[in-house]
Amino acid sequence: MYAVLYETVLKRGKLILLRARGENGNTSESLPEEWDPANVKGYAFATTKNGKAASDSVCLTIA
Repeated sequence: MYAVLYETVLKRGKLILLRARGENGNTSESLPEEWDPANVKGYAFATTKNGKAASDSVCLTIA
């Protein structure tokens, strides 16, 4: 699974590898210094094993 963090004012994104399918737990990631957390949106999605197809994305709450 993956997450994309998107800073809406700077129009920059960051792709983050999350846990493997079926793994439980939390993942933490630091934002770049110039990013304002109030302007960050997050989305998660999964891909097939070969990476040729992706699921619909799910909006995340950024805390």
